[in-house]
Amino acid sequence: MTEAYAGAVDRTKGSRGRSFGPSTHKDGRRRIGENPLTPYLFIAPHFVIFAIFILYPFFLGIWISVHDSSSLRDGPFVGANQFLKVLDPSSIHFPRFWNTVWNTVLFVFMSVPLLVGIGLLLATLLNQKLRGRNIFRAIYFVPWTLSWLSWG
Repeated sequence: MTEAYAGAVDRTKGSRGRSFGPSTHKDGRRRIGENPLTPYLFIAPHFVIFAIFILYPFFLGIWISVHDSSSLRDGPFVGANQFLKVLDPSSIHFPRFWNTVWNTVLFVFMSVPLLVGIGLLLATLLNQKLRGRNIFRAIYFVPWTLSWLSWG
């Protein structure tokens, strides 16, 4: 080795002496997390809960909507007939369906701005330098913290 390279830094090693080269140790062992299934094993518990509480009810709702079923018994397959029955103006279900849609629209347009407005007002009050701000914060956050305390 020449004197010009005597003080050169070895670029194949990191700051802690770890090699940036092959992913196996000198004795052939893999490092932790090098198994290609490892990411899927970390995601698996979440996916199981997601499948039980989101996917299963979603597909069950679709199944029920295309069958003429009552309570717990499966009926014959009717396809989109139930949806067409609701949208048919001569059907008995037509006015009830549109009344329900209108009630939902009213509920959304009345409750969402009110709840957002109350939330913004409370957030503004919590961030102002007003007298009694800490008392208000305590009153506001105590139910949230006590629910966790009583649960745990």
